[in-house]
Amino acid sequence: MRWWGPHGCKLTVCETDFRPGGGWRFCMSTPGGDEWQEGVYREIVEPERLVFSYSFPKGSGGFTEDSKSKPGHQTTVTVNFYDHDGKTRLTVHQAVFENNAVRDDHIRGWNEALDHLADYVTSDAASS
Repeated sequence: MRWWGPHGCKLTVCETDFRPGGGWRFCMSTPGGDEWQEGVYREIVEPERLVFSYSFPKGSGGFTEDSKSKPGHQTTVTVNFYDHDGKTRLTVHQAVFENNAVRDDHIRGWNEALDHLADYVTSDAASS
């Protein structure tokens, strides 16, 4: 809850059953209103990979009308973790999107969320 989401957004609800087959559900407060996101963990391989479904059940999730997801449309997110000179390198792949506007919005959202994560792990809050 301390780092998820693009700039100007924050989680107000975070529910997760972190196991293969377990679900997750977030409510993100955005300048345009609340957005619900949900999915199911498909694969958890510690410490290498995380695969989960991702959807906006009410068809939200876009900063513009063109980038709003269709209700029920689901993507698959794969997050890989690699050792890189004693640090962790993280890659994110998400597909398949309805159109380029939705894809581009998600790229921006992931980049901004990962910026927040980088700030968080180097902050005093992360060490407490």
